This record gives sequence, structure tokens and C-alpha cells, in this order.
Amino acid sequence: MEGSVMINLIEARGLRGVDKSGTSDPFVRVRIGKTQAYKTKYIKKTLAPVWNESFKYSVPSTPISIDFKVKDYNRFSSSVDLGECQWNLWSLVRPEQSTIFEGWLPLYPTGSGEIHVRIEFS
Repeated sequence: MEGSVMINLIEARGLRGVDKSGTSDPFVRVRIGKTQAYKTKYIKKTLAPVWNESFKYSVPSTPISIDFKVKDYNRFSSSVDLGECQWNLWSLVRPEQSTIFEGWLPLYPTGSGEIHVRIEFS
């Protein structure tokens, strides 16, 4: 049974500050399986960004991973990884029923903060 997921990247908290100012310019890159599915806009100079961005993605009913990577945007050099978490999508929502997951997911390495997401299968 195939379907789609609506993913809302709400906010993050407790991120590391990697810029000279002690803050970061965070954005989220989302991979579903091996495909980059979405990238948020970056929010300047914060450790608690609010994105509130959503996207819809078609998914198979077989087990598939979802990876959230929070990065610090840099205009003239490579982005810096702030934290990451990876889950089996079906451990968060169930493909056989319309379910919703909303919660804070810890970022790794430990101490990298948390990301608040909402995932709905339809």
C-alpha cells in the first residue's frame, strides 16, 4: 500500500552556536530513503529557529528511513552539521491507518538539541 506523508518541520531548540556571534543560521535537510526530499529556508542568528514549513512526499509501504539533518548555513563556505536524527518512518506513523506523529526528536551527537516535527500519513 503506497501513500504519502505530510511533514511539517516546526522548530528546533537547544542547537549549538557555531558562528562567531555564538549563534547559528540553521536549516533542515530531509532525506527519505536515499532521496533529498526537502530543504527549509535558513533562519539567521538563532539557536531556536522556527521554520513551520511543510511538504508532501509519496512513500512506499515497505520500511523506509527518514533523516533530519540540521545544518548551519554559510554563504561563502560549506554548511556545518549541527545535529541529525534518523528513524524508520513507519516507527513514527503507520501506513495501514491514517496516523499522526507530533513530537520532539533528539539530534545526535547527544547535546545537539531537538527538532519538533509533525508527520501525517494519508
